[in-house]
Amino acid sequence: MDKRNAAFAKRLHVALERCRLLDKSDGDLATLLVRHRVVVSPQTVGNWRRGRHLPKLDQFVGLAGMLRMEPGELAFGRLGVAVAEQREGDAAFAEEDAVVQAYALLDERRRALVRELIGLLSAPGLDAKRPGRRKTAPAKAR
Repeated sequence: MDKRNAAFAKRLHVALERCRLLDKSDGDLATLLVRHRVVVSPQTVGNWRRGRHLPKLDQFVGLAGMLRMEPGELAFGRLGVAVAEQREGDAAFAEEDAVVQAYALLDERRRALVRELIGLLSAPGLDAKRPGRRKTAPAKAR
């Protein structure tokens, strides 16, 4: 079993227990999920509970809604714990992973804003030594 899957299964178990849903069958949970716009089979729910698979991104939103928690917390754990679960011992990528995780949880309008900002910041002509300033041609001698 993948470490990420196992960590998710533990978070799911705790969340189900907190919401008093731990004793529900996989079929019962699948039925409850329909109310949150997630249509999955009982087998899929069982695979999540046993850490065999992770929900798809859109399924995290409905599952988190059913469990009355933030999708990011369900998907990655509490802030600061997420990176440790995903890239244990690989600190070089921790900041980038956190950014990608946060981006994945944004709605489409906010994702578009982030893409636009990245486009502006990476546009040719920005001076690397002075962020935010455009390179200008040298002044002509008079």
